Amino acid sequence: MQTGIITVRFGLLTKRELSEDPRDLLARLLSHRAMSFGHDRQMFVAGYLLFHGIAKTLLVSLLLLGKPWAYPVAMVFFLSFVAYSALRLSHASSWPFASFLVLDLATTWLTAKEWKKSEFQRENTHRKATF
Repeated sequence: MQTGIITVRFGLLTKRELSEDPRDLLARLLSHRAMSFGHDRQMFVAGYLLFHGIAKTLLVSLLLLGKPWAYPVAMVFFLSFVAYSALRLSHASSWPFASFLVLDLATTWLTAKEWKKSEFQRENTHRKATF
């Protein structure tokens, strides 16, 4: 989508709010972001979201299939997304990257918790089998 189209659409969305309050922080932020959302940025965001989605889908599928080796692999991938988001945030603030960082931290924590639970269940199953 061309930057001009994005700018016009966000302009229509924020026009009324800015006419009522020209200092409205959210409306000004949206207008500014719309003007800076060019083709290169769109391609980067699309590629990032595509890779992020494919990687998570693949890893979660492996976890659901009961592959124990997938837990540490998934955690490494999730933490690499966290590190990349943190790196991007260190250069410029971005609420989408901040939200991905929080989401990936939560996903990593849940994966670690599930891994621990899975290890405990596997140990108990192994102990019962040896008796």
